[in-house]
Amino acid sequence: MGRKRTVNQNLPLHMWARKRSSGTYYYYFDGQRELPLGKDYVAAVTKWAELEAGNALTLVPKITFRFIAEKYFQSEYFKAKAPRTQKDYLNDVAKLYSYFDNPPAP
Repeated sequence: MGRKRTVNQNLPLHMWARKRSSGTYYYYFDGQRELPLGKDYVAAVTKWAELEAGNALTLVPKITFRFIAEKYFQSEYFKAKAPRTQKDYLNDVAKLYSYFDNPPAP
């Protein structure tokens, strides 16, 4: 984890400012490369918002309670438990499904 910003604390996450002799330029860092956003702060923040919205849709997977529970019940950790414990867990998860699946909870 990087250290906390000491300058340009007003800038959003992944947005950097570089001061040059001709003015301040804003950049967006996506983890691999820097994309120039321009010299105007308002236009740069607008472009940043568009880039972040595009990344948010692709990076955030839809993980629900049912997905995690089914993965757990297929795991070796669950299969190593006693038969009675497995039966109890399967009975209990039915009630949890009824709560978390209406609507599906992320």
